[in-house]
Amino acid sequence: MKKQSETTKKTRQCFLDAFWSLISEKPISKIAVNELTRRTSYNRGTFYEYFLDIDDLVANAEADLLEEMKQTILQVTSETNSLEKMFQIVFTSMN
Repeated sequence: MKKQSETTKKTRQCFLDAFWSLISEKPISKIAVNELTRRTSYNRGTFYEYFLDIDDLVANAEADLLEEMKQTILQVTSETNSLEKMFQIVFTSMN
């Protein structure tokens, strides 16, 4: 069961990585499922096992990004009392 869970995470992340790659090239409105499946080498059916549509993929990507930012802020906050240093570390980690 654990192996399946790892495979699921890996597949989902593959689609998200392809999305972030495409968004650096074109607007979200121009990204299509077939482009994502080409980049990931998964088929359309696999895409739809993880996401309802492109909008759902975007919502998931945004949620993951916000969670990553939250975790970084929490970690930095626990390591330093300086607000200036905290923002410097957070912005550096995002680049």
